[in-house]
Amino acid sequence: MSPTERTATALLAAAGLAAAAWWASRPPPPAAPAHVVVVGRAEWPPVQEMTAFLGSAQAGIWHLPPLAVERVDYLDDDRLRAELRRRHAELAGARLLYVPSQSIARVVQQEFPATPIVFDGVDDPVAMCLVDSLTRPGRNATGYMHYLDQSELTMMRLLRDAFPALREVLIPLAIDNVRGTGCDPRAAAAPAPPARVCGSGWRGADAAVERSAEGARLEGYGRELGLVVRFVIFCNRADFARLPALAAGRADAGFLVPWHSLFADNARALVDAIAVTRLPAIFPRHAFAQAGGLMSLEPLRRHGNDRESFRQIARVLSGHEPAGLPVYSPAGYSLIVNARAAARDGLRPSLALLRRADEVMQ
Repeated sequence: MSPTERTATALLAAAGLAAAAWWASRPPPPAAPAHVVVVGRAEWPPVQEMTAFLGSAQAGIWHLPPLAVERVDYLDDDRLRAELRRRHAELAGARLLYVPSQSIARVVQQEFPATPIVFDGVDDPVAMCLVDSLTRPGRNATGYMHYLDQSELTMMRLLRDAFPALREVLIPLAIDNVRGTGCDPRAAAAPAPPARVCGSGWRGADAAVERSAEGARLEGYGRELGLVVRFVIFCNRADFARLPALAAGRADAGFLVPWHSLFADNARALVDAIAVTRLPAIFPRHAFAQAGGLMSLEPLRRHGNDRESFRQIARVLSGHEPAGLPVYSPAGYSLIVNARAAARDGLRPSLALLRRADEVMQ
């Protein structure tokens, strides 16, 4: 090889090395935003909070990757299922689905058994077949359950302690007739059977009440406290107007309202209907006291102002599988008493109960 050829070869090699070094040092192309889907109505507080959280792209010490966030509206289970099936190919590729209620979570998981799901507002994710266990979910879902096993029993005891003369506890229920197909994932996409027609009114601890609220256990605990427990079924918001008539002549009764989306979505309407009866009531969230309810029991989150569902989403988006992320549960409860509601309805909670209250709203 001549000197000229050797020089040319050296120059070409140097140019190649320089080009390779430039290529290796250039910044990587931006990653495609992670597709995150929030399922629920825009006016629901958890949906608003989650949308704001995802928009901020951070939760505490966790910084999230670039996100493309969309919301799928919820009208009812059947229409949601139809929309999810219509967009199945698109939504199945989402990095994460967030759902703020247990009935929505079950529908979404049935349609997307392999897509990561983070749920909020669920009473018992094991019973709902969302997870195999609270410590090892084992499926495609994890999140936050806002229920402790003794919730309604605690509420009943507090109601009796607040008003020792009570002899009856009236428990409103909204029975969804959740149409599960069992916990076998192979049956997840099976068509749902027709829903039974809801029948509102007084009910004993029949099969529907037992399935929805463990009615026998509530009746048994009521007997221990010297109370008769009765259940009243609501099919929709319009049934709230029947409360004054249903409660007529029950001066020694009080209401225990368990958590349900029908009640939460219409908190003020339910509180107003109960206020007409002039009977004491205890509710499952602070929002009911803010809407004018007499007493409420608020779950305590374990991490202060950081919602556990935020933390779970940050973990999933950071690469963790939901199957290995334990489900969060409340650390306990705080009792709120609304003094304005007590004065409005002519009710006087016992001094012992007021001393136990974590907050008295003046």
